Amino acid sequence: MKKLLLLSTLVAYMNNAGACGVCACSASNQYLGILPNSKSSFVGIQYQLREFKSSHDAIEGMQPETSRDFYHTAQLWGRYNPFGNLQLFAFVPYVYNERYEDAGYSRTTGLGDVTVLANYRILGANCTGKEWQHHLLAGGGIKLPTGKYDRPAITYNEGLPNIQPGTASYDFIVNTNYTLQHNNTGVNADVSYVITTPNRDEYKFGNRLSAGLLAFHNISASQLKLIPQAGARFEYAETDYSNYYYSIKNTYSGGNQLFASVGLQAFRNNIGAQAMFHIPLAQHYVGDMVTGKYKTELGIYFLF
Repeated sequence: MKKLLLLSTLVAYMNNAGACGVCACSASNQYLGILPNSKSSFVGIQYQLREFKSSHDAIEGMQPETSRDFYHTAQLWGRYNPFGNLQLFAFVPYVYNERYEDAGYSRTTGLGDVTVLANYRILGANCTGKEWQHHLLAGGGIKLPTGKYDRPAITYNEGLPNIQPGTASYDFIVNTNYTLQHNNTGVNADVSYVITTPNRDEYKFGNRLSAGLLAFHNISASQLKLIPQAGARFEYAETDYSNYYYSIKNTYSGGNQLFASVGLQAFRNNIGAQAMFHIPLAQHYVGDMVTGKYKTELGIYFLF
């Protein structure tokens, strides 16, 4: 009987919370893309920005609402080669999320969830730009619940879990990265899949898939090396669970998006920089109540 009462309360609460906002994205996948010199370790700083626009019609006596969400992430990341073909990656993000609604403005800031990966080089050697070469990495890792997660704001102030810097959950990642190169021209394909778990509130973000395909060309001029690249990226997120124990889904979450991607990497000696811009081509989020806009990535790293 107590479980039935609790279940009824949860359903009523989540229906009410769903009417107050629409979830865009959260806990975006980490992916590797085209990596610098595979035999070198590196450390760098990366900035990411995503924008979403949400809207829904008047329901349950409420006025129509619109909002714009901006997800800013500045993260320290790097790769360390301890021995042989093993490569270790770490991502330490700081998150600044903003929401502009008809009723006002809100933001959340703080440390995000730290991710660590261990990849093994199965095939190939370092790509030097000579003849045919290929390079295959595969592995996985874990996303730790280190990020800020404001439980009272979500429970009592109609704050949405997706705008929190952290998820308060342990998530597991499998990934692979493959590069095929002939002379100075090549293609890179990467796939990353995140298996999520419910957090202490029994909220479970949907599992996530990110896959990309990029063509690139190496251009050398004196000590400067340029790598223009272009291709596509696909992202898919399953529906979240508002309460995983009772199998209550958050119908205001989940979706997919296809991007056209263009970018440029530049190297001089042991210093590298990268800029990527992703332009939406097709998408489907939350019954088309959410529209994903552009996605931007900027970074600088130091090889050692």
